[in-house]
Amino acid sequence: MRRRAHIPASALNQDTNQPSSQSQSQSQSQSQSQSQSQSQSQNQDRTKPTGPQPPPVADSPTQLHHSTPRETSMLMMTDPSTTAAAANNAAAPHQILMVTTTVATEAEAKRLAHSVLHARLAACVQVEPITAYFHWEGALEECRELRVACKTAASAMPALMALLRKQHPYTLPQLVVQPVQASAEYGCWVDEQLAPAPQRQEAAMAMA
Repeated sequence: MRRRAHIPASALNQDTNQPSSQSQSQSQSQSQSQSQSQSQSQNQDRTKPTGPQPPPVADSPTQLHHSTPRETSMLMMTDPSTTAAAANNAAAPHQILMVTTTVATEAEAKRLAHSVLHARLAACVQVEPITAYFHWEGALEECRELRVACKTAASAMPALMALLRKQHPYTLPQLVVQPVQASAEYGCWVDEQLAPAPQRQEAAMAMA
């Protein structure tokens, strides 16, 4: 018979304790890994910025910007081409003529105004008092006068001038013609009040 070898009790204890030591080592390794993961998560949380963040920067300068409806309407309002189109659509000023003269009395001013309007050589006649200073026959004159302003058109101006020369009480009347810009609506009204061309020619011939 073989004799069973004698194994010391200390060796048995070492063999028995080896599995538990390995388990403890594995547990410690797992605990350390978990601790490291928690530390990394905490560090990442600390490095995260707080508060409102700026909008992301476009990666490429060619990135398209999609306008909102409000931005689109604002762009249309401030578009120079839209403003220019609106200005072109507005009615342009209408040119009329202002023929002015002066008389000494209110009766003479009224008579000239009625004659001009009766012949339909002006659309409107305005009378206003003025003070005139001028040289006459070597002396400095100062007198109260009435300015008579006739609003007419270029087509009626020759006949109007002929009528004023014919009926004016002065030997040398003031007859001044000035082109002025009126609104389109008022300019059209002036044209509508004037006599047709045949009647203007008859009036001019009558005044000649």
